[in-house]
Amino acid sequence: MGIHVVSESGGGGDYRWLKSARGTRHPESGSVDVSSGFGPGDVIKSGTMLVAGSGGVLEAAGSGDDVDDVVGAVWHDVTVTGNVTETVAVLTDVTVVAEYLPDGNPVGLEDGRYIFNAEYPVSDTGSDTGSD
Repeated sequence: MGIHVVSESGGGGDYRWLKSARGTRHPESGSVDVSSGFGPGDVIKSGTMLVAGSGGVLEAAGSGDDVDDVVGAVWHDVTVTGNVTETVAVLTDVTVVAEYLPDGNPVGLEDGRYIFNAEYPVSDTGSDTGSD
């Protein structure tokens, strides 16, 4: 009988894009559609900007999106396991250092603080009151 060991990386990543800890005490939970753009073993990187997708899921922002479309940013790296969606911690109040954003900063954020679209319900179970 053999032992089958499975490991997944959880958390971690390059956090240089996150200038301060503001907003990190109250992350939301969101489901990211990985059916296009990600494959098993790929990593959704910390700092990936997210936009609202269809059916209540989130998608990684692309070159066709702009700052007003962004609803949050991925806090920790998440390795794609092959599911259609992956659950990520989403930050909605962040201060960014734009040069360190992953994937070429497709929405063109500049250095500064962003409070993303609070009208989009990233999580229906979040208890964030918006205060730190």
